[in-house]
Amino acid sequence: MNPRNAARAIRAHTALVAYKGKEPGSAESAEMIIDLLTDLHHMMNEQHQIGIEELLDGWLRISHDHFNQEKKK
Repeated sequence: MNPRNAARAIRAHTALVAYKGKEPGSAESAEMIIDLLTDLHHMMNEQHQIGIEELLDGWLRISHDHFNQEKKK
């Protein structure tokens, strides 16, 4: 794994731990990731109250594309 990608994975894990208020190692489950994404969806809906579903779909697609490009490095 590219060192930059490994650092990004650690940063994401740290964010999940901080978000859920749990000890390190407990943010490994898909449920926690889904919970965070759902809460982000609610936050964006509250702030913007626009077609957030379309925005999130686009953002997830861009994120997926970035991930695939970075994985190749």
